[in-house]
Amino acid sequence: MNALAEADYRKHASLTGGKRAAREETNLTTREETSRAEREETNRAREKTESGTEPELRPLSPYTIQNLDAAIAHLEFAMNADKEMAIFGQSYWYGRVLELRATPGIMQAQERRLRRLMDRFAATG
Repeated sequence: MNALAEADYRKHASLTGGKRAAREETNLTTREETSRAEREETNRAREKTESGTEPELRPLSPYTIQNLDAAIAHLEFAMNADKEMAIFGQSYWYGRVLELRATPGIMQAQERRLRRLMDRFAATG
């Protein structure tokens, strides 16, 4: 390789490396902005659900339809044991029921059981 060709090669290689670094930085920034926007959207949806303005939007649920029945049974048992809701408080139990209700693909029988649990909050005040 002659000296002129080698200089052109180095110039091209440094430009390519610089472009790659700039592109990677842009991609990282875009991913961070997208992630931040998704978190903000999730938080807005959660706030709307809790305030009652848009009941179809629900907070994210860590449960699946495969483990939802066991979680509901556990919650029914725990809420019966804490009838006065004195140990954890009414807001804790309410949040747990909402969390279960947010499970995607919930079946009618599961929704009925959760509605009965929600009715306890209306009865207590």
